[in-house]
Amino acid sequence: MTAWHEDFLTVNDASMHYLRSGAGDTHRPLLMLHGFTDSARNCEVFARELTADYDVILMDARGHGLSSDAPTNYSLADQAQDVADFIIGLGLSKPAIFGHSIGAATAVQVAFQHPDLLSRVILEDPPFRSTFPQVDHSEWKASLTAFKQRPYEEQLAEALREHAHWGDDENRSWIESKKKFDLRMFDTPLANVFLNWREIAPHMTTPGLLITGDPELGAIVRDDVTQELLTLWKTLTTVPIENAGHSIRRDQFGPFMHIVKEYLREHYA
Repeated sequence: MTAWHEDFLTVNDASMHYLRSGAGDTHRPLLMLHGFTDSARNCEVFARELTADYDVILMDARGHGLSSDAPTNYSLADQAQDVADFIIGLGLSKPAIFGHSIGAATAVQVAFQHPDLLSRVILEDPPFRSTFPQVDHSEWKASLTAFKQRPYEEQLAEALREHAHWGDDENRSWIESKKKFDLRMFDTPLANVFLNWREIAPHMTTPGLLITGDPELGAIVRDDVTQELLTLWKTLTTVPIENAGHSIRRDQFGPFMHIVKEYLREHYA
């Protein structure tokens, strides 16, 4: 099992917590960005499978995990700038970035704002919708507030009810991320982000892999969005995975892992 190196890096007056697999001298860098209310630890099970071949870095976003809190006006552009400055601060040379959900939107925004910084992006069900509604997160916030106050045994029971097939490590890291999440993040612009991919995609020069799930099971990206994206983002490849919701890698770990490994082997060796 990988012995992660754990540290902090000051970025734009914030202390950004990260884990690193420690193969930076010999392996190419792969930065992983988690989803909203998750943390770096939520990428750890997936990341373990890649540490033999890549220098894997898992970063806590502001307001998540052990990183600093975010200001009330914190936006996707701000988060992307944090990631860009984190890459520069660690001295990573044209890394690949994996992102899940809002982490995927952030990866795209980084590539858009800094087209020469990355080698490619891998996206797990980003919040790309055909329309851009304002979402009311009050129920989610109330539910998470109550969850954080429960004893661990009750938290674990809820996790197992919702996603028993994820495995013990995934469920434990899921619980820990919710306990550390700063609820004030719900009141920032980042909480309601719907990246305007129609404006950004035609300008994307960074190659990308988009992995999609089944909207009937909770996945966000629908077939019509995928097809439109392919016409706009000329260097994008898409792969659907059946029987998976929004957390594709957790729902279908084997197929997801195979797709990512093959893509990296062919395009990021």
